[in-house]
Amino acid sequence: MKDKKLVMEKKEQLMMEKEEKLMMEKEECLVMKKEERLVMEKEHELLQKE
Repeated sequence: MKDKKLVMEKKEQLMMEKEEKLMMEKEECLVMKKEERLVMEKEHELLQKE
């Protein structure tokens, strides 16, 4: 009985870690997109000045 409880806890922990990792990746992705957009806007401004 005790082993089963341990297995469940381990599974839950793994799920949590997986979700955290996904969240991190999402955040990174958002930051990347934001930076890309900033770069694009800067390039656009430079092009308009010429």
